[in-house]
Amino acid sequence: MLDIGISFWEMVVVAVVALLVIGPEKLPGVVRTIGFWLGKARRTMENFKTDMDFEINKVEELKHQAQREMEIFELHQTIDLDKPSIAASTKPITSNTLASNSPAQELTSEPKPPAPH
Repeated sequence: MLDIGISFWEMVVVAVVALLVIGPEKLPGVVRTIGFWLGKARRTMENFKTDMDFEINKVEELKHQAQREMEIFELHQTIDLDKPSIAASTKPITSNTLASNSPAQELTSEPKPPAPH
C-alpha cells in the first residue's frame, strides 16, 4: 500500500476526523484534490529521480573518459621518455642510405638502360 509508515487504523482515524471536520458533502472533492496533488508530487519526484540518474550516468561516463585520457597521457609521457634511447639505437637515414637500399638495385647488380620511346 503506502510506504510512509502509517498503519491502517491511523488512516481510519484520519478519515473519521476529516469526515467530521470537512463534512460529508465536501469530503469527496477534498480527497480528489489531495489525490491530484499527491499524484503530481509523485510524478515530480519520479522526474527528479530520472534526471538525477541521467546526470549521475553522465558523470560516470566523464570519469571513465578522463581515466582513459590520463592513460593515454601517461603512454605519451613514456614514449617521450623513450625517444632519446630509440634515437640513439638507430642510425640516421641519409640519401646514401636510401639509394643503397633501393629495391631495384638489390635485385640487379647493373643499372638498367633507359626504355626506348
